[in-house]
Amino acid sequence: MNRRIVRGAVVAAAWAASSIVLVPEVALAASSAGCDGGGFSVLGISGTQKTTVPARSVGDRFLVKGKYVVFTVDSATFGVRDWTLTGAPNPLDITGEMPTIVFASKIPDPTSAIGSARTFPAPASCPMGRG
Repeated sequence: MNRRIVRGAVVAAAWAASSIVLVPEVALAASSAGCDGGGFSVLGISGTQKTTVPARSVGDRFLVKGKYVVFTVDSATFGVRDWTLTGAPNPLDITGEMPTIVFASKIPDPTSAIGSARTFPAPASCPMGRG
């Protein structure tokens, strides 16, 4: 077989293979169409407001409750437990209107790069100046 034909076939095959791999796939984002009447209450507080809750009044865990999702937060670690779809009627329902636990727990790792990036060595200082 002619080297030129073989080389052309190899180039065409490589181009075809790379075009399949490099073509981005369509990603579908969540829709707000299923969020009618949504919102959350945390520690019994709901609605649009700005408030401070003293840490001593929170307890070991607290409930975050929404119309479509409910979960518990561990106060010490900010770990999330029993993240559950409530099964409330919804135009985009995926639960068959049955409560569905999506995951049992997700606990942050304070030793990870992300966790340690949010901590400051003691003593920490932040000089402020004009400039």
